[in-house]
Amino acid sequence: MPSKLCSTTIVIGGGAASEKFTASKAGTSLDHWFFERAYPLENIPVSNFADAFYSKKESQALIAKGAMGIWESLGPENVGGRTLCLAFHPTNEDIIFAGSASGGLWKTTTQGVGRYAWEYVPTGFPALGVASIAIHPTNPDIMLIGTGEVYGSGYSEPGVVNRLTRGTYGIGILKSEDGGLTWSQPLSFAGSELVGVNDIAIDESNPVFMVAATTVGIYRSSDGGDSWEMVLDVPNGIDIEIDASSDISIIYVSHGNFNLEFDPELSGIYKSVDNGITFSELVGTGLPTAWSGNAKLAIDPSNPNTVYASPQNIFTPVGLFRSNDAGATWAFVNDQDIARFQGWFSHDIAVNPQNSFEMMHVGVTVWKSTNRGSEFLQTAEGGVGPFGEVTVGVPNGDDLYVHSDAHAVYFHPLNNKVFIATDGGVYVSDNGEMPFTTLNGGLQTLQFYADMGTSSTNAGFSIGGAQDNGSYVYKGNPSWWRIGGADGMSATVNPDNDLIAYSSIQGLRISKSIDGGNTFFGSGPPVSQAPFSGQHQISQSEPNILYAGTMRLYKTENDAEDWDQTVASHLDAPNFISMISISPNDSDLLYVGTAPDPFDIVSPPKLFKTADGGATYQQMLGLPDRVCKDVRVDPSDENIAYAVFSGFGTAHLYKTTDGGQNWFASDNGLPDVPTNTILIDTKMPNDVYVGNDLGVYYSNNAGDSWVVLTEGLPDAVMVLDLNSSPSNRKIRIATHGNGMW
Repeated sequence: MPSKLCSTTIVIGGGAASEKFTASKAGTSLDHWFFERAYPLENIPVSNFADAFYSKKESQALIAKGAMGIWESLGPENVGGRTLCLAFHPTNEDIIFAGSASGGLWKTTTQGVGRYAWEYVPTGFPALGVASIAIHPTNPDIMLIGTGEVYGSGYSEPGVVNRLTRGTYGIGILKSEDGGLTWSQPLSFAGSELVGVNDIAIDESNPVFMVAATTVGIYRSSDGGDSWEMVLDVPNGIDIEIDASSDISIIYVSHGNFNLEFDPELSGIYKSVDNGITFSELVGTGLPTAWSGNAKLAIDPSNPNTVYASPQNIFTPVGLFRSNDAGATWAFVNDQDIARFQGWFSHDIAVNPQNSFEMMHVGVTVWKSTNRGSEFLQTAEGGVGPFGEVTVGVPNGDDLYVHSDAHAVYFHPLNNKVFIATDGGVYVSDNGEMPFTTLNGGLQTLQFYADMGTSSTNAGFSIGGAQDNGSYVYKGNPSWWRIGGADGMSATVNPDNDLIAYSSIQGLRISKSIDGGNTFFGSGPPVSQAPFSGQHQISQSEPNILYAGTMRLYKTENDAEDWDQTVASHLDAPNFISMISISPNDSDLLYVGTAPDPFDIVSPPKLFKTADGGATYQQMLGLPDRVCKDVRVDPSDENIAYAVFSGFGTAHLYKTTDGGQNWFASDNGLPDVPTNTILIDTKMPNDVYVGNDLGVYYSNNAGDSWVVLTEGLPDAVMVLDLNSSPSNRKIRIATHGNGMW
């Protein structure tokens, strides 16, 4: 079975409306991403993020090119991360654009074929998540992208429902008039709420008219995308279909996601018969009154009066519906549970423009119908892909493999091939059946988590875990090795013997290798209740000692053979341990961070210090009410330590010179964005590096001042871990959306 079939149970709401919501791992991941960045606020102040980006650009312009060093890609170059959408050039079948969840915009001029098929498209904006792309039908130099991977908006339960599964930053709509070389921002959402643009559609009969579905409503442009106005104030716009066959185009839009109480006001399908000036909801037509997930739409290109709708629930399937009279009435077609638990997240439908009887329906896996949707047959297997070497220049996986969780499916408008955007990149089939081919050459969009591990003696050995893609081992060449499934989490390497390495997946399930990452076996503590991104760390001074955290701190002194609780009681219940940092010279000296459950905030996050291996703890005071993401102890003086914090509206780096008795902000030159990781040069301790949601910053004076260190990286990149490779004196970063550098 695909490793994706995991879930987390969360209690939503209160009183009679309470129910158990079983979220997929993708939902849990996005919940934690949003919570850490929003806390203690209810929303992410996107304006702060945008302002910090422009300040970074100004600072970077003042630094001589190459003066601070240039980042180089480490890979993996052919393992795609979560890909949300595709768009096809109207006259050149080889040109395709792809939008990734947190790695920006990408382009291929080879139809995705080849080792270097895809290239990153810089926009000059912090466009991390690209959820929609639209290309002008007659002038393909004009294109628009909608930013932000956002699920859920407009809910009212403070601290609970409005934190339900957000995602990466959205900055509105960007437009290019020269094929993607330069960009402008005609619609900005730089406010206090995270907004996503889920779909953009251009009226092919009159391309000056455009429509955008956003998480705050439907927007319309009547001047080719240069200006936009809201025309339908209904939250969670999901999908748009335009019938341009008549003089006045007919537009359909769908709304709704995470409508857990099935409120009819929070989900629906709307229709416009006046080029999008006004919309009317299709009620009493045979469609369900409400659904708890989202809904996708498709028009039969051969018969525009035939429209399909696939509303989805989170718990049980709703079904596929068809209208043969342009939405006036709808008939139930079938209720195959193709989206499964991803009905809020990843599913889509498409009709073959050359054969009205053929349809594609994708969700956790890929399905095809040859009878207008009455029955779908599965045509591909899911999962994260085969284990072992992922050879560059060769498609990844066998003929039956398409990575689990498909977000979008398309019939190519020029050659009718079926293209699929998934959590593992891009796939193609001639007809929606075997063989399927992976098209990820150069598509470096893998979403690594913290922390990664690097050998102290071998520059050609690193290991890291990635969102919905397992864990990967770098062995010194472009072809990385996949060594685990599910969501890969923290990874470590024994500093004295790199044959010994550790990987993990969600829930603090740790595995150990004793052959340099070729094989792994379970070797973690026997935990029953663990955080999604459970942490483990290895002591650099005594590598036989490791620590791992749930609500308790666990310790092993024999290379993970046996684990014991350092103390019987919880450290900070109900908060989980979210961060562990061990002094480089003393395995008993640790800093341990805790964080609350995003859905049950009883106690604020905290930072503790222990000098006796976890037997006793001292809470660190004078620090901001934010989640502490990383701590580093100075290798030359254990009284000096640095701590970095997520969130907005505060200093993000604090320093102590007296062992944690007093802390002071040390962030002159650092932006107000979530800061995730810190690294001290062991040979030159005044050289300190931090990684945040925009890139890397550097200080050569022990944190007194900071400068940008992002040359060679994408416009903006979420750096989750900084790691050193001592044998060649290089720094490595694990990014959440652009692989390793």
